Amino acid sequence: MVLDKMAGLRGFATGVHSPTTFSDVVIVGGGMVGAALACAIGKDPLLQNQKVLVVERSPFLTKLTAESPYSNRVSSLSNGAVEFMKTLGIWKTIADFRVKSYNHLYVWDSDTDSRIDFLPNPDHTHSDVIAYMVENDVILKALREGLAACENVSVQENVSLKTVLRNSTFDRDGWMKIELDTGETISTRLLVGADGWQSRVRQKCGLSCNEWQYDQSAVVATLQVQSIGGNSTAWQRFLPNGPVALLPLSDEMSSLVWSTSRSYARELVQMEDSKFVDALNSALFDQVLPDSHVAYVKRATDLLGSIVDSPTPRQLPPAVVSVQKGSRACVPLSFLHAPDYVTHRVALVGDAAHRVHPLAGLGVNLGLGDALCLKELIGDAVSKGYDIGEDRTLLEYQSQRLKHNVPIMMTIDGLYRLYSTRWLPSVLIRSLGLNVTNAIAPIKNSFVAGAENLN
Repeated sequence: MVLDKMAGLRGFATGVHSPTTFSDVVIVGGGMVGAALACAIGKDPLLQNQKVLVVERSPFLTKLTAESPYSNRVSSLSNGAVEFMKTLGIWKTIADFRVKSYNHLYVWDSDTDSRIDFLPNPDHTHSDVIAYMVENDVILKALREGLAACENVSVQENVSLKTVLRNSTFDRDGWMKIELDTGETISTRLLVGADGWQSRVRQKCGLSCNEWQYDQSAVVATLQVQSIGGNSTAWQRFLPNGPVALLPLSDEMSSLVWSTSRSYARELVQMEDSKFVDALNSALFDQVLPDSHVAYVKRATDLLGSIVDSPTPRQLPPAVVSVQKGSRACVPLSFLHAPDYVTHRVALVGDAAHRVHPLAGLGVNLGLGDALCLKELIGDAVSKGYDIGEDRTLLEYQSQRLKHNVPIMMTIDGLYRLYSTRWLPSVLIRSLGLNVTNAIAPIKNSFVAGAENLN
């Protein structure tokens, strides 16, 4: 059993360190997911007696004003994620600062022009919005303000996890014990790794992960676009080398996520601004000449399109006018998943447990779902008088999140592979699939509904 691994954990140290303090929950990593978990525990009336410590290696406060330029680090928050943030009391802070909703998602294939467009599901509460684009720094600012109001939550910034300690009997009743790089040792009922895809908690606690690199990097940037109608559509075009997406930030600004070959990504980042804008507009608008085999598929999809009525006409994204100075960056893309999210008194959340390709924009939503699930199970344990770090709670967390995360992750990875080839059967499947799905509203609505839910 996974929880029996403690006897041979890699990276564990022995011996007694002092001084020692105690927290019921120690969260290593104060990014969006770790801070959301801490805030959720801190705001829950049932959990006010649970002492929480957040350990964050970076400075915890950032200077951010309404005049600050848009960041190239953004997240697409589902309606479920927004509801979670409302329960934390931070959504109004985010909405009052800077946020952009979009009510239309348009996706098309450069090889065959097959397309699908998503609209809000009229059968659900949020019938006018698909998702919200928010800069990560804005989310963090709101979360940190929320944490400051939580009396049972404390934060140590500019501090890192050094190691996980263990002696022959563990600590009080077998509680976890860690050492920080300040020399301080802390005993805790539950250690949470929210420290990203290179998680030290995962490594120190001997939790393995399945990981592979995609032969792509993502170019991110902040753009000024020539938009008509309020810039309320998210656009994604699948090119032979990877998808390019424009995500609205305001009526005139959009965020770019352009996944392409590593060599071309480096070239794009180093281009002069004007040449980069030309290359981007070409990627969005220029016709991709199909080879002879793909041409047959295009004729087949065109024929299908003449038979099956599409709910909306073909559309084009806004032209890119300029790129914000200094906003371009290149991010290597990879897949990561830990088969076990838990071990003895340890749980992983967010990128520490899983990392996906950005083509679906679901990464942070999966992590927020982890945080919400773990908080609810901690609350359930407290209400029943259980130890919050014992096996039954952690294994239930793992079971619930694996059931939710794995199908989504496999679907995203499958889409990446399906659109990373011009092999004729793959082009045929994806092109016909897009057109048929686009014509069947219940299927499309089920996709939107699935993406909305955190759990």
